[in-house]
Amino acid sequence: PIPTFFLKNGSIDWNGLKRYCSFLVKNGVKNVMTTVGTSRFNLLSLDEINEINRVIANELNGKAFVITSTASFGDFKSSIENVKLSKKNGSNASLIVYPDRNYGDKNVSKFFKKIADEVDIDLFVHAEPIKNGLGGGSVVYSLKLLEDLFNHPKIIGLKEESLDIAHSQAIYNKFA
Repeated sequence: PIPTFFLKNGSIDWNGLKRYCSFLVKNGVKNVMTTVGTSRFNLLSLDEINEINRVIANELNGKAFVITSTASFGDFKSSIENVKLSKKNGSNASLIVYPDRNYGDKNVSKFFKKIADEVDIDLFVHAEPIKNGLGGGSVVYSLKLLEDLFNHPKIIGLKEESLDIAHSQAIYNKFA
């Protein structure tokens, strides 16, 4: 994942971001990704997120496989617009973050598949724990849900972040 660099005044260090992209290419990196956490998208506006994704895709155009993340907030429509803009700006794939609480696998599946049906770019699922909308902490992406999602031809992978080594191993055993 690519970090977002900030200047002392708190603004985004666009030149630092570009230099880092050049550094990655010079050192043979073939795949890069923006993420909610490492890229600090939780601190940024949607416009800033889109601009970071654009700058990275532009800087690495053809030099690396670029996966750009959606925001962890917003509605379905803004997620689709974010993915379409990433594709337009040169991203090779998009990492989709589920922005709501979990009210069941069916709702989570519907969200990802609906985006996949609306866009012309491959997608990765950001499989981080989702706050349980029915109470009781967080919910990890079940193997059944992941299998359902992977049946869609545009959903090609995931960024696994369950924070549970046994669950991570189960995902690896089933899908690797």
